[in-house]
Amino acid sequence: MNRALIAAASLAAPAAFGLSQVMDRGIALPEPIYAEAPAADMAPGEWTIDSVHSMVGFEVGHMGASRVGGRFNEYSGKVVVDPASITGGSVNITIKAASVDTANGARDNHLRSDDFFGVESHPNITFTSSSVESKGEGRYVAKGSLTMLGQSKAVEIPFNASAPVADARAGRRMGFNCEPIVIKRSDFGMNYGVANGAISDEVTIRLSAAVTAPAN
Repeated sequence: MNRALIAAASLAAPAAFGLSQVMDRGIALPEPIYAEAPAADMAPGEWTIDSVHSMVGFEVGHMGASRVGGRFNEYSGKVVVDPASITGGSVNITIKAASVDTANGARDNHLRSDDFFGVESHPNITFTSSSVESKGEGRYVAKGSLTMLGQSKAVEIPFNASAPVADARAGRRMGFNCEPIVIKRSDFGMNYGVANGAISDEVTIRLSAAVTAPAN
């Protein structure tokens, strides 16, 4: 036997011995914390947005030369989910405008001012759905009203839904991953930097939501 094979065998033996000891002694290995669960086993109900595993982000153009991104760190909401029939669901989400975060303190403070989000007068941004439609092949679109700066506009959010899973920590879990949508901030009265082209009027919004519910 050559030296390389001898060295490999000497390294593998302790690991194999350790595994056999675990098996021989009946020591249980950790169980997975989640497993796919049939949608039919999950009753319709109100699920909670898990903000730790979700994202509310945005991106704008700056001086016609680059793109600048940011996110909101504080938001909450409820989603009525029927895992067997996504089109029977609804969503209501509230975003704390003051939680805007672009990784630059001075810019974030400016965004909180009346030039942009005016958080003192308009602390919340909300989206409330009016319907959910199927587009086929696991794709859907949520239609509803986006309210910001006291102005409400109709928007459509295309998305797909993950298969439901049974989560040992959260009970039940699903994910909704949205395609990017584009809005014009001037439609909501946010006009700073639009006329001179310093900041783009169009804002790309990126959303991904995990929702959880207690086990049946």
